[in-house]
Amino acid sequence: MEPFTIQCSTCQSLIRVRNPKMIGQIVNCPKCNSMLQITEPPIEKPQVEMLDKSQNNGPRQIRVESHRGVIDSSAMTKEAFASELEDAYRLAPSQADDSQADSNAPLLAPPRVDEEPVFQNPLVPPLPERKLASVNAASSSSIQVLAVQRTARRRQLLMVAVFGSSGVLLAGMFFAGFLYWYTRKANLPSAKNLTTAHQNVPEQKHGGPKIEPEQGLLNDPLDDPEDDVLEQPRPSNEVDPNANKLIQAQEEPTQDRNSIGSAINSALSRSDVPHPTADEQPAAPNSETVAKPVTELPDQLKKFQNMLNTVIEPQFLEDQAVQKAPPTAKELGLSTGQNSKAIPAMDVGKQLELPITGVIVPPGSISNAVIQWVQFSGIPTVVDLDSFVAAGLDPNKPIGKIHVSAAPLAQVGGLLAREIGVEMITIENRFLAFQAPEAAIRKYLPTTIKISDLLADNDQQQWLVKTLAQIWPEYEGKWIVRDGELTVDPVIVDAMAWFWAVRMLESWRFAAGMETQLDKTKLDQSKFVTKFVDPEQVEAFNKPLGLTLVSRAPVAQLFSEICAANHMHGWVDWASVGQKGLGPHTVDFIVTRDRTLRQCMRDLADRYALVIACENDESVLITTAEVYRGQPRLFVLPSQARTAEQWVEELQPLTPATATAAQPILAFLTPDSRFVIVRCCRPRLGM
Repeated sequence: MEPFTIQCSTCQSLIRVRNPKMIGQIVNCPKCNSMLQITEPPIEKPQVEMLDKSQNNGPRQIRVESHRGVIDSSAMTKEAFASELEDAYRLAPSQADDSQADSNAPLLAPPRVDEEPVFQNPLVPPLPERKLASVNAASSSSIQVLAVQRTARRRQLLMVAVFGSSGVLLAGMFFAGFLYWYTRKANLPSAKNLTTAHQNVPEQKHGGPKIEPEQGLLNDPLDDPEDDVLEQPRPSNEVDPNANKLIQAQEEPTQDRNSIGSAINSALSRSDVPHPTADEQPAAPNSETVAKPVTELPDQLKKFQNMLNTVIEPQFLEDQAVQKAPPTAKELGLSTGQNSKAIPAMDVGKQLELPITGVIVPPGSISNAVIQWVQFSGIPTVVDLDSFVAAGLDPNKPIGKIHVSAAPLAQVGGLLAREIGVEMITIENRFLAFQAPEAAIRKYLPTTIKISDLLADNDQQQWLVKTLAQIWPEYEGKWIVRDGELTVDPVIVDAMAWFWAVRMLESWRFAAGMETQLDKTKLDQSKFVTKFVDPEQVEAFNKPLGLTLVSRAPVAQLFSEICAANHMHGWVDWASVGQKGLGPHTVDFIVTRDRTLRQCMRDLADRYALVIACENDESVLITTAEVYRGQPRLFVLPSQARTAEQWVEELQPLTPATATAAQPILAFLTPDSRFVIVRCCRPRLGM
């Protein structure tokens, strides 16, 4: 049998069939993927005449052009179906005679794959091979039945969705209506109470209009089915014999702010409460018992009336007041044990004996000179900045060049200390300290200082003595005020304690705009006072760095470079940071490109769990939390109309602490309440 062509009923494409054995098979359309049954169409004479006459002996071909383009009728071949796929597309064995197939039967379009096609009714058992022809004849009616079933199923699903959503909507409306009804019934008095109150209105003696109840106060009869408004007696103008009792009960009670019942009763009172007339004076209330309001409460609150009328009078004793818990060691950043990264202690005496061939310290700031000393000596060194100021030295001043050749480290350190103006001291053979000697401090500080310009009378001066005794309890009774001047016994009072007292008074004068009482030729007043620096307002912290570090280097060198780039003096407490694993020769890296000095310092502090304290607007100090909390300062700040307690609460993050417990922040308002004297820690980055 020659090849023939069939047409897809879905996309109208023509498919060429070469193998006559495929008659009766179910195949997919190569264009639209629809499933088709292959039947041999009848060959009519007009169709034969329409064939191309140039192909007398060739197979019949039809070329069709549609909106999809030219369709190749030879796209469907026998090779397109593998042997393992023929059984999947075959409904019955292809042993039926060609004469049994109805050649005039129209081509049926089976359902699309995306419409869940059904090849056979699951309720009907499969037919034998001999009845395949009858199945083909009845396939049209079966497809129509399946379409009706799918339409009925869609209608059922749509009906369930409509009824379900309608039920949810009705349930929500019913619940909202119930809430409105219940709350309205609870807030408004019942019709029975309003009717009874209206009956108690006394008869008016004048000819004016009758008193009518307020509009809109009567409830809906459905609110209280037991009390029907229609069954209630109409209000009359007769005077109720119990009116005097009601009037007496409406007398203004004593003001009781602690009574919850009185607040509720006053809120429920109405403007139409009857008042006594001239000839109906109420009885005088008993002086021992004050009349309580008896305004009718809603039904929902009647059973709580006794509890609502209870008078609550809380009493707190001073010794039983709840005190705020002190901050914990974790909140203050204090470590609870020995750090495993701590650098081993060094024998400073033996290290100072090491000789060097030569060293040159270029001229510059004291902070850079100390950092270079720590780098080439390897000895942890601490600079006591407070002793510098107490001796009249400026720690930010520049120094000249230092050149030493063929000398031990002890000689180089001594030469550096003399150039700065301090002395080098060995502390417990663990680290070195550059600090001003006590003799230089007592020589610079005066033995007495004037206070009469700050505190006019004797009472105010005695206030200063009591304040100093609270700041230094160990020196209580050692502060002396004589002829408007403050003095101490230098043998008893420590030199640094006297320095801080003088520094506090100078800070007070500086804040008030007064002249200093110290020698102006030795040190500027602005360099001597303590400044409470806000790190957010320091321009050097927020300014981007002008250098880019490209390699790893010792931390001491990195810290010195980033501070010098923004003209800041950087100090490192090498004796304490060594407990966190940071030494002068620790190699690290800091990203500085397009970053501010604040960001770079915080990276370094977070990496080693350190604190960056602000000495002033030109100097910063890297140290540990333990040392930072153990070195509080005295500041004089504008009071800003705040109390001392409010300042203590405001400065809570700057709480000082010792190795064992936290210490309280001290705040004292000056007698004129313009300033507050505060003892707390220095401001720091990351507050």
